[in-house]
Amino acid sequence: MLSSPITYGETTYTNDTAEYRLDKFKYEIDDYLIKDDFIFYYIFTEVFLMIDSRAKNMFFTTFDGTHWFLLPYDFDTANGINNEGALVFDYDLEDTDKVNNENVFNGQESTLWLNIRDAFKSEIYAMYDKLRTSGKFSYEVINTKMNEHQSKCWPEALWNEDAKLKYLDVYLTEGEEYFDMCQGNKRT
Repeated sequence: MLSSPITYGETTYTNDTAEYRLDKFKYEIDDYLIKDDFIFYYIFTEVFLMIDSRAKNMFFTTFDGTHWFLLPYDFDTANGINNEGALVFDYDLEDTDKVNNENVFNGQESTLWLNIRDAFKSEIYAMYDKLRTSGKFSYEVINTKMNEHQSKCWPEALWNEDAKLKYLDVYLTEGEEYFDMCQGNKRT
């Protein structure tokens, strides 16, 4: 029972129900989060199957102490790669799917992401459609942007040093083999 009736849109609630909480999230999101950022992040992590990027590979960030947005931290689990660096997931999985009876996405049951998906379905579809039809979210555009960024920021010597430190040195000093995780720069 709510202390007093609360109205969101056309509906007045007197009880704390799942519907009330979803409407509360939908109607109050702009008080706390930058909605379009969260919708874009949802789309980006969905399209690129970034299984960890909704659970831990993001930083909640604010400039005003009130309105939060997301900064990506680590996109190591993308395009079907799991936490062990192995390519194990097909490209067509959704954040509602299970593989071997396990959730595909870490954080798949997160209230935040369930609310984003359920409260803003039409906004998600509209943003995705706008990104795709404008040509800003095609394979060619994304691949070119990522390769250009990577070539400016990550010289080959750095990739070599990274592989030596993480995989070769570990094998030589500890005998542990993680060579299947040594995937280079993953450029296409």
